[in-house]
Amino acid sequence: MVYTYYMENTNMKNNLVHPWTITGITDAEGSFNVSIIKDNKRPSGYVVTVSFEIGLNIKDKVLLEHIRANFGVGKIYYNPQDNTYRFKVTNVNDLSNVIIPHFIKYPLVTQKRADFELFAKIVEILKKKVTLTLRVYNK
Repeated sequence: MVYTYYMENTNMKNNLVHPWTITGITDAEGSFNVSIIKDNKRPSGYVVTVSFEIGLNIKDKVLLEHIRANFGVGKIYYNPQDNTYRFKVTNVNDLSNVIIPHFIKYPLVTQKRADFELFAKIVEILKKKVTLTLRVYNK
């Protein structure tokens, strides 16, 4: 699996993962998620959540632990339905201050880069705590 190849071909000094390796794994197995959910308790009528995640087979959990250690943010979750682990970051400040700068410095090379750029704009809007009006949602 991914972790076995990684361990055989990487210097695991301090258990850190090379930043380009994180970008490559994200290009293949990562996602930038935005959910807009109707919530009548909110002034705007909606709630927006954002997350970054990388999902790997159970055999590659240690690699996710190393990635989490690199970033210093996020959590790892197990999904018994498909026998995978997910490294996930949901905190807007962590996304803005840690995750987004990583992918600006070490850019994605697939179509996922366009997804990331849109995601980064949405995170910045949320970070500014702009009142989420219909105009902001449309933007």
